[in-house]
Amino acid sequence: MASRGSRWDRTPFRDLRDNLIDMVIEQFPWTLTDVLGNPERT
Repeated sequence: MASRGSRWDRTPFRDLRDNLIDMVIEQFPWTLTDVLGNPERT
């Protein structure tokens, strides 16, 4: 997760990548953005 000062903090979550992606989608949706509205930023 991004923190202050443009740095990244470790998270306590450890699992398979697909499970972690599902967790982000389900539990932290505010960390995601719609790329279809701004494709040049992807």
